[in-house]
Amino acid sequence: MKKYQETGAMQYFEIQVTNEDPTSAVGRQTIILKDCLMDSVVLTKFAAGEDLLDEEISGTAESWLMPEEFTELPGT
Repeated sequence: MKKYQETGAMQYFEIQVTNEDPTSAVGRQTIILKDCLMDSVVLTKFAAGEDLLDEEISGTAESWLMPEEFTELPGT
């Protein structure tokens, strides 16, 4: 967002998310979202207390990869 502020040009980026539960036999799954752009951005948040800060993100991705997939369990 800093480059957008300075130049007015939106920068594409990638998002990589890995889901893994060590107590599960399905293993892990990784998805990479390519050429992403966000519709809006929250630059800062403030919380008083012990609550977790969360945020919904709205935007687009042009394509995706899945280099790791969950293992299919027998009987599913």
